[in-house]
Amino acid sequence: MTRDRQIEIFKRLYDVSRETINQLLDYEKLILSYQKDFNLVGRGTLDQIWIRHFADSAKIFPIIKKNLDNYKNNPIKLIDIGTGAGLPGVVFSIISEVDGFKSRVFLVDSNQKKCRFLNKVKEKLGLSYQVVNERSEKLKEKFDVITCRAVSSVLDILNKNHSMIGLRAKILLFKGKNWEIELKESKKKWKFKCNVVKNNKLLDSTGGVTLELTNIKKI
Repeated sequence: MTRDRQIEIFKRLYDVSRETINQLLDYEKLILSYQKDFNLVGRGTLDQIWIRHFADSAKIFPIIKKNLDNYKNNPIKLIDIGTGAGLPGVVFSIISEVDGFKSRVFLVDSNQKKCRFLNKVKEKLGLSYQVVNERSEKLKEKFDVITCRAVSSVLDILNKNHSMIGLRAKILLFKGKNWEIELKESKKKWKFKCNVVKNNKLLDSTGGVTLELTNIKKI
């Protein structure tokens, strides 16, 4: 699929401003510029950045925005675990800051080189997120929204990061076609409500989903 076609699909999926598109174009340039030195994304996905990475990351924005009443007009505190190149955290930051959506975003990764890249992106694009070069399980703060894209299993994420799950926390997990197996395994040790949001077929035809976990408690 051509890059122009990918951008066209992104625009069809998400009603974003021209400013948002321009910010994403600049972000794409930075990924391509630093890919060789920082190994930011899978080499085989470099010609599919807008669909495989940007459009896939942007899907969390409408999920978060639909439940604003839970946050009483306070900025939503979001943490992106194992953010890597900033996916979905940077994409969410770009969309929310241009949109005027109130949020405080923390991008967490244990890889120092990737964190250096994230700080370069922050500086170049004028974004306000915070970069944390640490293993997520060492953080004890509470968050409203926890995101994690293709890092580890549902059970592993819950076990390692339970200390950051606030009373009304929502966890958004990007999962492939085997998500049901992971969910079944995690329910042996955790109680939660789960809303399964299927990927738009323009975005993915392999059966991928976003798992939206709420009311999370250890058994």
